[in-house]
Amino acid sequence: MAQLKILLISIACTIILFFVALVGGRRKFSFAIRAVAVCYFLMHIANLFFSDGFLYVINSGYFDGRYFNTQDLTQTFLRWSLAVTPLAFVMASFFDSRLFKNISFFFGLPVIILCTLNYDTFMMYYLSGTRGIVLAEGVRSVYFSTQLVLGLTISLGFAVGDVKMFSYESTNDFLRSLATFSITLPFAYLSAMPLYSLQSILGFQKMEIRTGTDGQIAWLALSFLLIVILYILFRFKNKRARYMLCVYLALLLSIQYNTMFITGLTLHRLPLQLCNLGAYIYVFTLVFKPKPLINTILLSSTLGAILASVYLTESSYTYFWTLHYCYEHTLDFIVPILAVLLRIFPRPEKVAIKHNFLCFSIYFFGVFLLGTILNGYAKDLGQDQVNYFFLFSRETATTAVPFIAPLFNVKLEFGRFYLYPVYQFLVYPLFVVACTLFWGLWKSVLGFLDDRMQLRVARIALLEKKFGKIKNMKKYYDTEDEILVRG
Repeated sequence: MAQLKILLISIACTIILFFVALVGGRRKFSFAIRAVAVCYFLMHIANLFFSDGFLYVINSGYFDGRYFNTQDLTQTFLRWSLAVTPLAFVMASFFDSRLFKNISFFFGLPVIILCTLNYDTFMMYYLSGTRGIVLAEGVRSVYFSTQLVLGLTISLGFAVGDVKMFSYESTNDFLRSLATFSITLPFAYLSAMPLYSLQSILGFQKMEIRTGTDGQIAWLALSFLLIVILYILFRFKNKRARYMLCVYLALLLSIQYNTMFITGLTLHRLPLQLCNLGAYIYVFTLVFKPKPLINTILLSSTLGAILASVYLTESSYTYFWTLHYCYEHTLDFIVPILAVLLRIFPRPEKVAIKHNFLCFSIYFFGVFLLGTILNGYAKDLGQDQVNYFFLFSRETATTAVPFIAPLFNVKLEFGRFYLYPVYQFLVYPLFVVACTLFWGLWKSVLGFLDDRMQLRVARIALLEKKFGKIKNMKKYYDTEDEILVRG
C-alpha cells in the first residue's frame, strides 16, 4: 500500500513540474528541479545520521562485541545503486548536463522504482537499528517515503520538463552520448559505493592495508595515478567540464565522509579533524571561491591528507573503517590538487603562506581549546576522549612517531583538564613550517608542468611546420580567462 501511494504522489508531483515547465518556462522549471535536487541530496546526507540495522549485515566480522555472518546482496546492491542518485541529480540540475540527466533517468528511475518495491525491507532495517538517531516508525516511514517521492519526481521531471532530453542532432550525436553514458556510469557507480558494501559482499578479508604494507603502497600509487589520469583526460576540456569534475568529487567526499555517522555520532567523531573539514568546505570553496580559504586548503588540508595517508592504522581492505579512511583522505588531496591542475582554483602564490598561517592558527587554537574542555568533561558525559588534530592522545602520537615519546613527559593538570605543553606547542610551528615547504613543492610541480607544456607547444609547432596543420593536437588549454598556458 505504501509503495502505491509513493508512486501516485510521485506522478502527481511530476505533473506539477510539467505544468511549471509549460507555464513558467525553462527558468522556473530549472529553479524548481534544483530545489528538489538539493532537498533530495540533503535528505540523503541526513539519512546517514539515522539508525540503520543494515550496519549489522557485515558478513564475517565483529561489531558491538558480536560476530555477524549474514548477507543480503539484494539490499546491498539496491543501496549501492541508490547512492548514485543524489550525485547525479545535483549534477544534472545545476549543470544542465545531458550525461547526468541520462544517468538520472535511465539508471536512477528504475533504481528508485526497485527501492520503492522493496520499501518494506528498507524499513525493516531502518527500524531495527540501535545506533545513530532513532526515529519513531511513523516519522521514519514518512521520511523515507518523501525521499523516494523526490527521487522519482526528479527522474521523471527531466523527461517531461526538458524538450531536448530525447532529441539528438544526428546519429553520431546519439552514439557519442551513448558512449559517454556507457563509459561514465560504471565509474560513477564504483565511486558512489557505500563503505559497508565490500564487507557485506566479501566479508572481513585477511589482506591488510597498514603503513608499509603492499596494500597501502598500492592504494597510494593508485590514488596518484588517478590524479594523473584525470588530469590528462580533462586538461584540454572546457571550463564547465573541468569544474563539473571537481564539484562531483567534492560532493562525493561529503557523502562518503558522512557515511561514518551510521555508526553513531559522538564527541570524538565530530568533524573537527583537519581532514574532516574538507567534506564541508570543498563544495563551498568551489562555489564561492574565497581565496584565503582556498589557499588554506591547498596547503594545510592537502598536506594533512597526504600525511594521514602515509600513516595508516586500519586493517582489512574490506573493513568499513578502512574504506572510510582511504576514501576520505584520497578525496581530501585529490580534489584540491585537481582543482589547481585543471585551473579551477588559482595557483598558490606567496600570499598563500600568510592566508594559511592565519586560517590554520584559528583552526589550531580553536580545536586545542575545545578539545581541552571536552576531554575535561568526557568522562562525565560518558564519551571517549577526543583527539582533534592528534593533540591529545599520547598513544596515537607515539605509535606514529615513536621518538617523540619524551615530549609527553611534561604534563600539566588543572583539575579535570590536562595539557602536554611541549608536544602540543611544537606541533603548531612544525606544521606551519611544513606547509611553507609544501608551498615550495607546489611551485616546483607547477613550474615543471609549465615547462612540459611549453615543450609540447614547441614540438607541435615543429611538426606543423613540417607536415602542416595537425588535427586533435592542442597547443593551448581551452580556458576562458587565460591566453597562454598555465600549468
